Amino acid sequence: MTDMEQFRELQKINAEKFKALEGEYKKAFFSVYKPLAADAFAGVEHERAVSDLIDKLLLAQRGHAPISDVFPNGLRQYYNDLLNSLPDEPEKKPQSRKRLVYSAIAIVVITLVVVCAALWQNGSIGVWSHGIQYLYENLDEYSYQCTPVEGTCSVTVDLSNPKSNAGKTLYNKDGCKIEISFMDNAGLSCGGYRIGFRTHGVYSPDSAVLVSGIKHITTEQRSFTTNLTASMKTTYNGITYDCPAFSSSGMVFKDGDEFSFYLFPSEAYNKNQVTLFETGKAQLTISGLVKNYWYRK
Repeated sequence: MTDMEQFRELQKINAEKFKALEGEYKKAFFSVYKPLAADAFAGVEHERAVSDLIDKLLLAQRGHAPISDVFPNGLRQYYNDLLNSLPDEPEKKPQSRKRLVYSAIAIVVITLVVVCAALWQNGSIGVWSHGIQYLYENLDEYSYQCTPVEGTCSVTVDLSNPKSNAGKTLYNKDGCKIEISFMDNAGLSCGGYRIGFRTHGVYSPDSAVLVSGIKHITTEQRSFTTNLTASMKTTYNGITYDCPAFSSSGMVFKDGDEFSFYLFPSEAYNKNQVTLFETGKAQLTISGLVKNYWYRK
């Protein structure tokens, strides 16, 4: 194995061992590593010295030993002794471009490992990739609560042009939003006028809030179920109708779900109170919304 191959192999090993350092032991590592990277040649001997340093700190960390026991003469004296033990010129302080490149590579590798490990540990990567679903599925890390949203919400829709209603807002508060995702007229065989609502919640690595017509039930046994809590009424031509539910979903989006209703019951069509060719406007009123809340344990 060439010196370059040994150097790269030691770098990988040191980067993996470094992940286990925490708190004051990690700070102590950087107190020695940063000046060493600038003052010493980034070669095989340098990486062996770094490996010895990490091993000392890991041993102390496992035994909960104070930093002063690891470096009885102080970090500065340890650093001076370590620097003097490395090869003399031209390896110690070469002014070559190669030395600068090696040092830069070592710093970048360590920094990337530290950043990625931190982001993975606090859930940032999982939340960035999967949104609320990450909190929803990681019950070892997050707890769940559900509370009712008081009152009702209303929105007016145009029956003459169902598609034009998409995007209208039903609910918008504290970052949580519910809007019309679709409205169509599927014919009598499919229930006539239908409307869907898309929810948008807010989330971070520490918590998530979703106001919806669906309660997302999660249990310690990793059971994930939903319950449509919302109900809808349509007021049209002076008559108010109870609307049958059409569908509801699980946490299928990064920031929310979707639920839908038929605008009119089948009896309204059968009694000719409503046709498939209405041109007026109807008021939709929804009650039974809930606030789904996930938070770090």
